[in-house]
Amino acid sequence: MKDYIEILLDNGSKKKMEVVIIFDIEGYEYHYIIYTELDRSHYYLAKFIGEEIVDLITKFDEIELKLANNIFKGVIER
Repeated sequence: MKDYIEILLDNGSKKKMEVVIIFDIEGYEYHYIIYTELDRSHYYLAKFIGEEIVDLITKFDEIELKLANNIFKGVIER
């Protein structure tokens, strides 16, 4: 079963996206999410705090990006 989230765009409209994976990185307080356009044309990375996906944060340090990229490659290649 696929999971979906709605993203609020800059123009105030909402866009439905498919959740690819949610994961944690040891030593970080965030949960990370990789999600994609419904046609899988673009993939996105964000992080959030708490159990609910409410406020997505899109600023990352180098370690976060490197680890998330490795996870992304592993998910896409399977």
